[in-house]
Amino acid sequence: MPSHATRQIEAAFETFAARIDLEGFAFDPEGNAVLAFDEVLVDFQILDGDGVLLVMSRLGAPPLDSADLYGRLLDANFLWSGTGGATIARDPDGSDIVLMRRIPGDGLTAETLEEAVGTFVSVAEAFMAEIAGGDSSTESSGDDLIADRHAIRI
Repeated sequence: MPSHATRQIEAAFETFAARIDLEGFAFDPEGNAVLAFDEVLVDFQILDGDGVLLVMSRLGAPPLDSADLYGRLLDANFLWSGTGGATIARDPDGSDIVLMRRIPGDGLTAETLEEAVGTFVSVAEAFMAEIAGGDSSTESSGDDLIADRHAIRI
């Protein structure tokens, strides 16, 4: 039987999915789902034992000469100041940079889920552009998310 937190995650997703016209959205039997928001592919996984929703997106592989990029990623990761509460890491099984966030299921609502996913996608878009060699000083960079934590993009 699913935990209370898992049921809250599923209920929040059901309402959230209806809001973005994804009627009939459901997690697979293992608690996984994948959604695309513009160019950002987002994996969702319910960690039932922890009562947590894991949100993850692969941001791409950095160029070979990427010391400056890694420095900026580490700076953004410090106290989650430039990641909207997510964590940036390098996949040890490959070379991709990954953005991850754990969202507690207890008390999760469609509104808090929408805010968390919107912020996550905005941060992912900004870092994907930076990793691909885009200008990190554009208005879509992670820095503008620090100024407006309530911005939602879907």
